[in-house]
Amino acid sequence: MTVRSIVLGLLAAVVLASLGYINDTWLYLSYIGGDLVPTHAYGLLLIGLLVVNPVMGLVKGWGFKASEFVVILSMAFMGSVLAGSGMFWQMPHPLITPIRDQARSPDWTGKDLLQYVPDEMMVDARPTAKEAIPEVVGAYFQGKDKTNRTLFGKHVLHPGDVPWKAWRPTLTFWFTLLGLGFAAGICAVVVVHRQWSMREHLSYPIVTFANELLATEPGRSLNPIFRQRGFWIGFAIALLILIANALHTWYPNFPGISTVVDCTPFKELEILKPVMKVPGAPSILKIQFFFAAIGLAFFLSSEASFSLGISGVLYLAVATPLVARGIDMSGSLMEGGLPAYSYFGAYLGMALMVLY
Repeated sequence: MTVRSIVLGLLAAVVLASLGYINDTWLYLSYIGGDLVPTHAYGLLLIGLLVVNPVMGLVKGWGFKASEFVVILSMAFMGSVLAGSGMFWQMPHPLITPIRDQARSPDWTGKDLLQYVPDEMMVDARPTAKEAIPEVVGAYFQGKDKTNRTLFGKHVLHPGDVPWKAWRPTLTFWFTLLGLGFAAGICAVVVVHRQWSMREHLSYPIVTFANELLATEPGRSLNPIFRQRGFWIGFAIALLILIANALHTWYPNFPGISTVVDCTPFKELEILKPVMKVPGAPSILKIQFFFAAIGLAFFLSSEASFSLGISGVLYLAVATPLVARGIDMSGSLMEGGLPAYSYFGAYLGMALMVLY
């Protein structure tokens, strides 16, 4: 761990966390951390290994060591977590939406439900008899007057125009709690790592992938995989397809290359009609290739890869006879239903296994 690795790691984390929302919801690019695979952090690692380090290595002693890349990548992972669907996609809304909901709901207003919420947990802009929807809340949902400042074609406010006085207490509370949560998570990893990695031989796919990229032979600066023709052929194919599809998205006249095999016409087959009655079943006939998932599966055990691949088919095999007998298999994560309860049971089972 060196000063430059800490500085660069913090810089990478801040950039990923700051630009994540713009990348995911404005530009519609590959999610920074929304699908549990930190693709952008891996991209930064590849740029460092293939471009930056060879150039830095021209000056003796300037090249980055593997341990420095580990520090930088670890911090970049943290930034990816903040930018993902579990944090900045959702973070501001629950802190202010209940205030508007109470103003719109007579039941909420009559019982004053917000009185049960500690002040620090929401924006400091509680409704009053004179102002049912405070100005801070109205500005959040309706926006302020448009300015001449734009970013990627969107009107943006100057940071000084944000009502920080109302937001500061709740952001301080939640980010302090978040920091403590990160610290607790790191401590938990230290406790269970030896049990998981050395006794139970559980693999960490995200870490395994990084280790494979960083591993080198004596006297070599790059992993042997970067000297294999097959790797570069596969990399070039995936890169060209993704670039072509990106250009097609922004410029529709540019030809795109489909990564989807659409087998939905087969749903009309008599043998598949009972299966198609299961909620969500038609999606299994729309096969889409994700190059990141294919590459990550290379570092998983065959058993784990097979389990992930066969789980959807087994679910349909179990759900089809249940639906045929009139059992309701619909539902969602917020509304409940048998699938959602099954997910809960699976997570509970995994939690018990971890505790064991």
